[in-house]
Amino acid sequence: MMGGPLLDWVESMWPSKDTMSDSNEMVFFVALLISIHETVFWIFTGLLLLADRRGWWKESKIQKGKYASGDLLSECLKLTAFNHFVIQPMVLPGVYYLACKAGLRISLPLPDWQEVVYHLVVFLVVEDTLFYWTHRLLHHRLFFAKVHKMHHRFHTTVGPAAEYAHPVEYILSNPLPFFAGPFLMKSHLFTLAVWLFIRTFEAVDGHSGYDLWWSPFRYFPFRPGAQVHDFHHSHTKGNYASFFTFWDWICGTDQPYKNYMNSQLQQQEQARHTEQEH
Repeated sequence: MMGGPLLDWVESMWPSKDTMSDSNEMVFFVALLISIHETVFWIFTGLLLLADRRGWWKESKIQKGKYASGDLLSECLKLTAFNHFVIQPMVLPGVYYLACKAGLRISLPLPDWQEVVYHLVVFLVVEDTLFYWTHRLLHHRLFFAKVHKMHHRFHTTVGPAAEYAHPVEYILSNPLPFFAGPFLMKSHLFTLAVWLFIRTFEAVDGHSGYDLWWSPFRYFPFRPGAQVHDFHHSHTKGNYASFFTFWDWICGTDQPYKNYMNSQLQQQEQARHTEQEH
């Protein structure tokens, strides 16, 4: 048992190997991941869209007074829904097959907290590394215009844009960094489910358009908030990583962002001097 009443309850509700055939196990795998993904994605994006409409958190808006157009947002929601409710259910059975081949565990017992935390740390490093390099590859001239440019139609980020992507990118580029860690570590499905919750929350947060003080990802090491990825969209360059910024720092792809932030600070300083003179 993992310990704690909530976690004990999760284990008590988790289906045992004796009660599941292989086909039922696949259905459980697919249904669990879809349920977590859809719940986190649509609740958080719905809250952000409501914030845009009601004018909440204006002080935290990164691009002040700028919002995505209604037509682009409508197109985004349609394509995202297609990816979620058509593409995703078609792809996940194949992911289940690969997960079984990789040794991912599904049946009881559930892992203890030490294993869950250790695996999550590995996932973060592996995902951030693979995401940086695959994302940077998508910005190469051979791939950007035909594939990744669709995602960059949003120069002002908004929650649903986190998964507004060309089907090729949605099927091939996004899952590889996400599943690599769990497959490498032969993790349990429970740990994968926790990881899916974290990664979906982080992706929407990074595209939210808000530097929210209560976002847990604002306090990650080497990650100074959502403005890092917001700059990537507004300038279409630099800041290619997901959770951290050390790969951008090592490779120098954070320099455009640093130059921009320095220029913003200089403008603010000049504005203060002008006000004092008057």
